Amino acid sequence: MQDKRVSIVDWEKDIYAKGQQLNHWPYTNVVSDIIRLTKGKDRKELKILEIGCGTGNNLWFAAELGMQVYGLDISETAIQYGKSRLAQLGFKNTDLRVGDITRLDWEDNYFDIVLDRGALTQNNYQRIGACLQEVKRILKKEDGIMLSYTLFGLNTSAIKYAKEVSKNTFDYFTDSKFKNVGLTSFFGKNDIEELFSGFSTLTIHKNLEEDLQTRDQRETYSVIAKR
Repeated sequence: MQDKRVSIVDWEKDIYAKGQQLNHWPYTNVVSDIIRLTKGKDRKELKILEIGCGTGNNLWFAAELGMQVYGLDISETAIQYGKSRLAQLGFKNTDLRVGDITRLDWEDNYFDIVLDRGALTQNNYQRIGACLQEVKRILKKEDGIMLSYTLFGLNTSAIKYAKEVSKNTFDYFTDSKFKNVGLTSFFGKNDIEELFSGFSTLTIHKNLEEDLQTRDQRETYSVIAKR
């Protein structure tokens, strides 16, 4: 059994319970990639799980496409908000639960797609590895896909404001946006390849943004991994 995520910021008490991050709109790359990867398939037959789903803002889009949607998050506030909103939008084929991403309570070979939008990166490497083992287990052996977005890169400037608490994992940020999210892991390409080594194929994209005024950099990776 893995230890729970430990951070100076508690996403339930410090963020969701205070009415913050109650997002409504899906992440742009989630929209484009899911449409592309499910083109030509009977979407009503497809099951998608988002780990760290928050309020389900990515899931209502998948439900709109007709997919069977599932979500998991540590925050009871976020899950209740997401359930209420999906019900208001008329989506009934949904299953949102409170839980830990290192223990996914579904049977083997169950999901067509597992989605991560900024959840893995908010954990340490040990928990990320444990989660990915579970993801591989619950993905369908034929054509099961893991989509992971916003894995922060080691060239992100905000690292200089933090304390390293384990390998490439930082907390106690004194400045930058990470001050409000707490524990965050950062990666190089080799780290991502090692963490996702249990998958058969891996596609990695890197994006580097720079604030021309402050010269601060924000590096992110996205991953498409096939079972």
